[in-house]
Amino acid sequence: MDSTPTPFQASFVNSIAIIKGGTHVDHFTSQIIKYVVSHVNKRLAIKHKDAKTTVDVVKTRMWIFVNAVIDSPTFDSQMKEH
Repeated sequence: MDSTPTPFQASFVNSIAIIKGGTHVDHFTSQIIKYVVSHVNKRLAIKHKDAKTTVDVVKTRMWIFVNAVIDSPTFDSQMKEH
């Protein structure tokens, strides 16, 4: 059994479920991850000077839920996966 954490995302654009995420999820996630990594590394530096976290560590442990309303959205396919 693989114990590697995997990121989870649930996203909707104009109430349509998007299975594999998309630009809206990538943008939102990257902004949150930057903040979390910066904040955690500042807090770690107070007690453990050599300890740091990385984008990959944070990203693989995140659960993201996005509900976006976008005017005239475009999709990669009729399946609305991205």
